[in-house]
Amino acid sequence: PADLVVVSAGVRAETGLAEAAGLTIDRGIVVDDSLRTNDPRVHAIGDVAQHPGTVSGLVQPAWEQAEVLAGLLTGADTAARYRGTSVVTRLKARGIDLSALGDVHAELDAEDDEVVCLSDPKRGRYAKLVLRDDRVRGAILLGVPDAAATVAHHYDNGTPAPSDRLALLLGRALPAEAAPAQNPATMPGSVTVCKCNNVTKSALVEAWRGGARSTGDFAKATRAATGCGGCSDVVDGIATWLASTA
Repeated sequence: PADLVVVSAGVRAETGLAEAAGLTIDRGIVVDDSLRTNDPRVHAIGDVAQHPGTVSGLVQPAWEQAEVLAGLLTGADTAARYRGTSVVTRLKARGIDLSALGDVHAELDAEDDEVVCLSDPKRGRYAKLVLRDDRVRGAILLGVPDAAATVAHHYDNGTPAPSDRLALLLGRALPAEAAPAQNPATMPGSVTVCKCNNVTKSALVEAWRGGARSTGDFAKATRAATGCGGCSDVVDGIATWLASTA
């Protein structure tokens, strides 16, 4: 359905061609919820697209935008719309476990928000949790990897945070509804394990049937865990589970 596809590789949008073509440009190519520019014949997704007011520079929004646009262009889902992505950003640096998500700029005395902070410089730990109406609205998590997955789960799913906020920041509070998703045996095949490369549990199971046996094998077969590395433990857990059921 497309006559031409222009690929812009890299985080900073190169908008010269789009501007010369008369498209509306700000920090990126401005698009609406249908990922359409001011020219209805032209769409844009990924790092080059600005929706609305935001240029993400991250892989997860690009995957979600691609899914929406594919549905629209093929007619498979003409009602599909992109409403934005709940992004969890992880620092890609060896030996540093840092995650940031949502709105982290609320002050401790904010009227509408509950802000919980943990500062432990001797152990290299810092955490800031922003909640509104008992839901996680943002967080900065440094040196608390056990907390990151649980906090991200609450953020992505909009589930109520546990009343013991400190336990949540220390990684001691696991939401009951998260357990099945983290357990390989009960995890649905459609669950995206590696968001960087859009690899599902089903794809990993298929790779196992094709001879993959370790996290490294899965990486070669599917590219899982070759992006930010945040899914490595889950991929390893699936490999262990598959080995136990063989």
